[in-house]
Amino acid sequence: VTFFECPNDTAGMLDCAKVADLVLLCVDAKFGFEMETFEFLNVLQVHGFPKVFGVFTHLDQFRTSKNLQKTKKLLKHRFWTEIYDGAK
Repeated sequence: VTFFECPNDTAGMLDCAKVADLVLLCVDAKFGFEMETFEFLNVLQVHGFPKVFGVFTHLDQFRTSKNLQKTKKLLKHRFWTEIYDGAK
């Protein structure tokens, strides 16, 4: 098992997409999806689209559980839109 941290530049994304069999896509839940995230997903689609797992971070920074649940639901649906319905 080898882990790579993908940089936010296009060349680094291309290199990672070519060799990846599994991608752990870490997203800051307080900030949401960044443009680089969508660029990386497009690069992955071109290079065979390996398995992608979405990981939401900074969930402990939400003050109310109602706001947390709402944000998780919105991020999950956006993730499903970009990957496929029911993606983990």
